[in-house]
Amino acid sequence: MDYLLDGDGGVWLLEANTMPGFTGHSLLPMAARAEGLEMPALCAHLIRVAMNARDTQHAV
Repeated sequence: MDYLLDGDGGVWLLEANTMPGFTGHSLLPMAARAEGLEMPALCAHLIRVAMNARDTQHAV
């Protein structure tokens, strides 16, 4: 999570990173690349996994 501290000492939430470190230089894409999976294929895989999970939940 990213916060901002204002001049009065108040703390403001700027954003919650739901997928932190998902750039080409981050650990997950680097690990995937080491296994031969480039970023587009990694994203496609994650989408398929999410869609399969959704379909499984709706089938119950």
